[in-house]
Amino acid sequence: MTTLHVLAFRSDKPEQNLAREEQLLNQAEDKSPALCFYVNRPCVVLGRNNREEQWVHIDALRASGIPLLRRISGGGAVYHDARTLNYGIVLSQKHYSLLNHRRTHIIRFFRQLMIAAMAPAGIELVPARQSDLNLNGRKVGGCAAAIRRSGVLFHGTLLFSVDYDAYERFLPVPPNRPPQLTHRRFVTSLEQEGIHLGMHEVQGLLTASLATKLQQKQVPIGAQPGSSGR
Repeated sequence: MTTLHVLAFRSDKPEQNLAREEQLLNQAEDKSPALCFYVNRPCVVLGRNNREEQWVHIDALRASGIPLLRRISGGGAVYHDARTLNYGIVLSQKHYSLLNHRRTHIIRFFRQLMIAAMAPAGIELVPARQSDLNLNGRKVGGCAAAIRRSGVLFHGTLLFSVDYDAYERFLPVPPNRPPQLTHRRFVTSLEQEGIHLGMHEVQGLLTASLATKLQQKQVPIGAQPGSSGR
């Protein structure tokens, strides 16, 4: 039995955490699967191919001093803060081949993994649109994937609470969404839905779910972010 390496990034600097995710992917060839968790300080992260002016209120970001970063996967803009849990799953080509090398299979596989992970806590996540996870009809998380020769990175976010004021200040309603679906109507969080799990609890659920799915032994590395239950 090989091992599932679980890493908790201690930094809250988004540029460092995104770089570490990419490094894990670049070094994934012939390595065991890896699962990482991290929490960023306030920032906006945009998919690699989308235009800033369509997805971000750039002037508001600049005035606030909040950084705008690009991730290596696709998708829209996401606001991160201390109540946003980020997770990343890296598989080598050996394990990725189980998914038939199709992006749609990757998204489907890992969204089902998230749904299964949260079910023991009584949280009924539902897949929505291309890459969303919904709770009680509104988005509580999103995901994306990046594919390279070395393997695949699947990463996503889960909202423990949501700062609607920040969303409205920094993110316009995205071009792929009807304008009447404002952030307040479209996005929710665990806290808003009356769910009061700590980040460390969710990390444990996801780790167990992935280890079971891949039939891997778990090898945790380092302290978990949000271990104080934030």
